[in-house]
Amino acid sequence: ASLTGKMLAAAEELRLNGVTSASLEQAASRLDSAAPLRGKLRDLALVTAAYDGLLNEVYGENPADRMLRAAEQIDKHGFFRGSVIFIDSFTSFTAQEYDVLRELLRQCEEITVALCSDGYSSRLPHLESVNKTAQRLSKLANLTDTPVKRTVLSPDPGKRPEALRFLAEEIWHFEGKRPSPPENSDAVTLLSCTNLYEEAEATALQILALVQEGMRYGDIAVIVRDTETYRGVLDAALERHGIPYFLSERTDLSAKPLARLILSALRAVSRNYHVKDVMTLAKTGL
Repeated sequence: ASLTGKMLAAAEELRLNGVTSASLEQAASRLDSAAPLRGKLRDLALVTAAYDGLLNEVYGENPADRMLRAAEQIDKHGFFRGSVIFIDSFTSFTAQEYDVLRELLRQCEEITVALCSDGYSSRLPHLESVNKTAQRLSKLANLTDTPVKRTVLSPDPGKRPEALRFLAEEIWHFEGKRPSPPENSDAVTLLSCTNLYEEAEATALQILALVQEGMRYGDIAVIVRDTETYRGVLDAALERHGIPYFLSERTDLSAKPLARLILSALRAVSRNYHVKDVMTLAKTGL
């Protein structure tokens, strides 16, 4: 099951980025016959071709191609002709999404794409992928004879503390002599804790201090790299101090009760009612 899941994820990622089984085979043919990657690419080409054939036989189409079909329908019916569209909260696009964008550029009166960057030619490492997206969008616009206007929105210097401005401008500059940070600023505080429990406790106490100063709970956000690592630690500390919170995280659809009900029922039937599958079915509460 683990290998199958990885293969399906790889096949879908290839599909979304416009890599077909034929292109995999072509890439393999250009490699030396003794190269390990040659065999792996050919295996992947065979597997994806067989899987696509099975999907077409059973369903008539591959669900992963929905964006391609959307692009075809937009082109066929001219649905967005004369429209004005705003696109936000993206850092990059898949090959299929670029197909949709190409059709939108051909039809729309105007498209605005908002990207989080400090300029079109920024050299900061954490903005590299965003700027590559901007460059690719410009090339796409040129292919459709669409004029491009670039606008950089500069922040109002009076809207944020000097320490935050300094941090934003200097944190990714690793070369040369760095200027001194502003003094007597409490906008940025660095705390060193020995473990997760101390981190969670310090976070809860800081939230309480901010609320006592007049800030609302809804204006406070706690950001961690891996939500699962802090599960049962951070939320426990917040609850212990009576702090209301909402945990926002990406969850797999298969973890939802209804999806688990359907999947576990199918597994139970197809695997002759294994105890594990029946228990998972029962634990959904449905």
